[in-house]
Amino acid sequence: MEGASLTISIGLSTVTPQPNSHCRQLISAADKGLYLAKNNGRNQVGIE
Repeated sequence: MEGASLTISIGLSTVTPQPNSHCRQLISAADKGLYLAKNNGRNQVGIE
């Protein structure tokens, strides 16, 4: 595809499993990382 471009922004997060922890915490942190990457110019990895 001539002239096509692809941009990628990724949000990453790690958590240590704890009793009564929820996957929502991990997803929320990864989402914050994604928006961090996008706000810093895209084509980046944001780690929260």
